[in-house]
This record gives sequence, C-alpha cells and structure tokens, in this order.
Amino acid sequence: MITIQSLPTPSNTGLSPAALSQGQADLAVILTALESHPDRKFAVTGLADAVLHGLLDTPELTAYMRATFGADAIAHHDPNAWGTDEYAIAWRNTRAAFAANGIDLDVDPAASRRDGRQAELCFLTVGRTDGRHAELCFLTVGRTAN
Repeated sequence: MITIQSLPTPSNTGLSPAALSQGQADLAVILTALESHPDRKFAVTGLADAVLHGLLDTPELTAYMRATFGADAIAHHDPNAWGTDEYAIAWRNTRAAFAANGIDLDVDPAASRRDGRQAELCFLTVGRTDGRHAELCFLTVGRTAN
C-alpha cells in the first residue's frame, strides 16, 4: 500500500535538510487531513508547497492519490487561489488540521512568518479525471500577426 510516508523525498526543492524535513511533515499534516476530508480544499504552508512542487507530476504522487482517493484521483494544485473565498475556507481547513497536531498557524493568511509556515498562494484538493488521465490544461494553435 502506498502511504504518505512512502512518498519520495524530492531533490529539487532547494531547501536545507531541516526545512525539507519540516516541509515533508507539513505536507503530511495536509495530506492526512485530505484523506479524512477529500471533499475539502487545504491551503499549503510555504515549506509544504516547496515539497509539493517537487512531487507534482511524479508517478509516486499519482499512485498515492489513486490508491487513497480512487483510480480517477489527481492532486489538484490551484496556484491562483489566493484572495478568493475558496482560499479563505481552505486556510481555515489547514489551520484546523495543524491545530489538531498542536501547531498554531496565523488566522490571517497574509501574516508574515519566518518559520516556513506562512500561507502560500495556492491550495490542494482531490481532482478527478475522466479515467484517461486528463491534465488541467489545454493546447491550442496560436497565430502571429504577420
């Protein structure tokens, strides 16, 4: 069985070993909460976001999402969520998940922190595909004005 603990340590984060370890622990808090509440969105902390970016589009994260949430599940990372009502709810969900682990996060997501637990501009949720592993983007033919 694929678990949060079996996800690989990303090598492309640029984080120190201590920050990487904290980022992995923060992401584990968020993924554990997502497992309990797959219908919710969770904002990510700064260090969790760095780790998440190192795992996005990897076979291991894909396998974890499918094993945990179903064959059509993907990790949906929305980098444009900041400032939306959805983001405010996602930050509340994240604060509750961290509080359940004895960690206090700022009420205001815009608060500045130096410990890597500041709110990032994005959130994470379980996305669904149609089974053909569709991505969340598209490709078109553009034309230049000649």
